[in-house]
Amino acid sequence: MPRKFLLKSLRLQLNCSIKRKKEQRFTLSRLELFDKQFCHHQIHQLYQKYLDFGLQYQIWPNDTVQIMESNENDSIQKSLEEYLILLKNRINQHENELMMQLSSCPTTLNSLEMIDQRLKEFVRLRHVDLHQAIDQITTIRKKQLKIFEDLTIFEQRILCHSLPKTFDDIPIVTYQNLFGNEANKTIRELKRRKRNDQLKNYELKFQHYEDLYPTKIDIFQSKLIQTSLNHQHIQADIFMTLLKCYLNHNTNRLIRQIRYKEACVHVKLVRQYRRHLLSKQQIVDVYPQIIVDVPKISLNRIQLDYLSKSGTPLRPIVSSMSMPTTGISKFLDKLIRPIFDKHTRSTTIIDGVDLIHRLETCTTNGYLKPKTYLCTFDITDQYTMLPQEESLNILIEFLVQHGYQKVQNIPIDIIRKLALIVIKKNVFVYEKKFYRQVIVGAMGSAFTLTLATIFMWKWQRQLVRRLEVSNEIYGRYIDDIFFTSNDSLESTDQILDEANSVHPNIKLVRQIGRSGPFLDVFIQNSNGVLKTSMYHKEAAEPYVVPFGSDHPDHVFRNTVDTAITKAVRYSTTLSQFEEEIPQMKLMFLYN
Repeated sequence: MPRKFLLKSLRLQLNCSIKRKKEQRFTLSRLELFDKQFCHHQIHQLYQKYLDFGLQYQIWPNDTVQIMESNENDSIQKSLEEYLILLKNRINQHENELMMQLSSCPTTLNSLEMIDQRLKEFVRLRHVDLHQAIDQITTIRKKQLKIFEDLTIFEQRILCHSLPKTFDDIPIVTYQNLFGNEANKTIRELKRRKRNDQLKNYELKFQHYEDLYPTKIDIFQSKLIQTSLNHQHIQADIFMTLLKCYLNHNTNRLIRQIRYKEACVHVKLVRQYRRHLLSKQQIVDVYPQIIVDVPKISLNRIQLDYLSKSGTPLRPIVSSMSMPTTGISKFLDKLIRPIFDKHTRSTTIIDGVDLIHRLETCTTNGYLKPKTYLCTFDITDQYTMLPQEESLNILIEFLVQHGYQKVQNIPIDIIRKLALIVIKKNVFVYEKKFYRQVIVGAMGSAFTLTLATIFMWKWQRQLVRRLEVSNEIYGRYIDDIFFTSNDSLESTDQILDEANSVHPNIKLVRQIGRSGPFLDVFIQNSNGVLKTSMYHKEAAEPYVVPFGSDHPDHVFRNTVDTAITKAVRYSTTLSQFEEEIPQMKLMFLYN
């Protein structure tokens, strides 16, 4: 505090003019000694509490351990006791200096005892404001940790499949009357939204105090420096270091208490969940569900409605394990697939990261403009709609066009005959009847995917040439296709209409706009600026390898690493990544 303002405050406190320089020097010097004595006394009390707490619980603050440079209880105890003695000696030293200073007291100052009493009161009042500020800081941390405790318990409820009873207030019968077979799915979605709102509420409150806490500490430090005497800034820094040490210790102590309570609640919730499994209460969970366990349960009407697409009663997927064509299919896939990948890499999207890299290159080259449309479409039932003979002809056309009469000394006519066996000799038995597949190949057959992608190579050639002329992006991931267009919306629609009429069996489901999802990426053209983030399909369940499954530890670590890495790569901004964190946390809690 500036000398002028300090003297003015002292005149009011002491009810004395203090105009002479000798009086001012004596008063300020005595005030400094009282202030030092008070500070050392407060520090002595703090470290005495550390010592008492450590002796009782054999736990020492982390900052204290770092200062003492030891982890041994006896060593830390001895160091603290020596430091307390040192502080006590300094307090006594200040007391002696005050006694010695009495001899230099100006005769113009009356009632020295009253002056000392008021100087002590002045010091105490100045530090009372600081104590109130410290109390405010600790209160903020306590409120924040109370929210953290509530959030932790709520996460444990999610983990243990024991959400609060308020989540079961949704009337199942009412929704069954309104939505029929979709009732359970609708209720589950409502519960998940309610759960997400609850988590978001906790996180917003927690972040509020997280931002407020350092702000209050900075304000306190600034106030401490302002109220300190000119030569006491070093002592203020020491005091702040000790205060932060105390605050960290207090925070760690509260967190340990929360973790202990969390463990107790976990045990209790697990027991409740086990009792719930034994009951027959009808409840719709928010967790990923096994819709039907095929080896054990015959399909009922509800399950068939859930599994089937509109207009398709049932799409059978038959296992090709141990079938006569399986070996040939794997052989052809191993033979042809590398050739296809080599010659179609420029029009193939491997994953979301690959697409983002292409879009970034497009943006760097100036091809992504504010008017650029992002177009996506998928092929309807690609596997089940490709004609067999035509697919084989396109396979041979692909090999010939790229200069292959033989592949690893196997003539292409032999390759065609082998492929013919794979796609035309798929048979299975159902209810004592033999069935043979007459359109393309089995979905579970290795070569079917390769043959379908080669068919799409022929189908897309005209569209690819047209887009390459205008420097657009085109890429296909199996039956999902993405491209950019700087033409008008009408022209882009016309391009897709023409593509839709190339082959009678190939039908497209399109989406055109400035933003949209592709695979697991959400892409946005924000006035010529590329923005990407994670995308979760509505039908996709948050399911990964269950933590309780019998897998090596590295599988679980890789699952977590992959999820985090993908979120980092897909998120253009930090805020987008932070929005994905709750989704990842819930996915891991579910599993």
